[in-house]
Amino acid sequence: MDIGRLALREEGDFWNAYWCPNTNNMDKSVLLGSIRLNVIKGSLREDFIELMKSSFEILAKDVIGQTPTWSKPKPAPEDERSGNA
Repeated sequence: MDIGRLALREEGDFWNAYWCPNTNNMDKSVLLGSIRLNVIKGSLREDFIELMKSSFEILAKDVIGQTPTWSKPKPAPEDERSGNA
């Protein structure tokens, strides 16, 4: 069952994590968390990704009763690649 994707986006001074129900665009996305770009250095980058994945897993388990599995990370769809919005 496809339940969407985790999307990480640079927006202004922040790096935002969204759950996107659609794998092709950001329609109806839900903000899961945000962190200032100037503090996301080194291992903190991976820590933030893992925190957002864990947060999504908790929400998904509450809604669908199971923990999602993750596929390999993929680049954002071409039309979503605007750089620092």
